[in-house]
Amino acid sequence: MTALGMPWLYRPPSAARRFFNDFIWETTDGSALLTFDDGPTPGATDAVLDELERADVKALFFVVGDAAARAPELLREVHEAGHLVGNHTRTHANMRGLSPGEQRSEIESAARVVEETIGYAPRYFRPPYGKFDASLRRVLRDLGLIGVMWTLLPYDWRSDAELSRRVVEKYFEASVVVALHDSLKSKPIARETIRVLVETARERNCRFGDPRLCLS
Repeated sequence: MTALGMPWLYRPPSAARRFFNDFIWETTDGSALLTFDDGPTPGATDAVLDELERADVKALFFVVGDAAARAPELLREVHEAGHLVGNHTRTHANMRGLSPGEQRSEIESAARVVEETIGYAPRYFRPPYGKFDASLRRVLRDLGLIGVMWTLLPYDWRSDAELSRRVVEKYFEASVVVALHDSLKSKPIARETIRVLVETARERNCRFGDPRLCLS
């Protein structure tokens, strides 16, 4: 059986959420929210979209600008399916290692790609690897963007369905923001992970929220 150990790996401690309260960590209406990082990825994002449609769930996709530039039609599919698109930088750079100017360039460049493709620039931003610093927080404020982290990380990129299932069963609760990935690494278990989340939410009388509403 896969050991979970160290709960903070899967669910950030409440002290961190209180201290970094300029980021969103939970939904505002008690619903659960699915988010997907690192796409759009041909073959992976398609599978995620199919499963979300089957489950009648809307999600927030944090897209990488370079990936969106390579697969604009797939990004349009995400948008046309009624999902919300967020900013995940242009190159998936670790923002903690960049100057404020470089951080701003990564964000603005990704925003231009998204706006040119689907007609609007993202309002929400998630830093790659979940890494940020004081300068990034200032850049986000200057740009009028809202940083979104997570309260549940099922480690789907490890492609270990048993691990992801156990994390969800142990830590899923109302108001969680779930961080998943529409990447090739997570593709083998993407459908199963979404199904486990949907089933767990139903068992615990929790609904999935619309990202346009549950983060406001």
